[in-house]
Amino acid sequence: LEVQGDHVYLTTQMRQPELDAEHFYIEYWHVIWHRFGCWYIDQPIKLVSAYINYTPIDPIEFSLLFRCPTNFKSRFNRLVFHRDYLDMPLVKTPTDLSNFLSNAP
Repeated sequence: LEVQGDHVYLTTQMRQPELDAEHFYIEYWHVIWHRFGCWYIDQPIKLVSAYINYTPIDPIEFSLLFRCPTNFKSRFNRLVFHRDYLDMPLVKTPTDLSNFLSNAP
C-alpha cells in the first residue's frame, strides 16, 4: 500500500506468477481486498483505476468487476483509489471482524 499525492496504490506482486497461469488468484485477491475495505468503512470505495499485467479472457467482465478504467498488460497488478478513504472511520467492531474472518472463504 503506497500513498502518493491524492491517490493510494494497492499493488500486488506474485512471487511465483507461473502458479497463477489463469490469473484467478490475482483477480480474487484484488476483489477481496477492495471489498474488505468497503465492508470495514461500511461504504463503497470508488476505484480510480485498475491495472493488471495481462489481458483477461473477458475484458468486459473484468471491467464490471471493478467498475473503473482498467489498464491491461501493465507493469503492475494494482488498484488505485483516493486517499480520503484512508481517513474514514472503521465502523466495524472487533466482534464484527472476528465473525467476518471466521465466515470468510
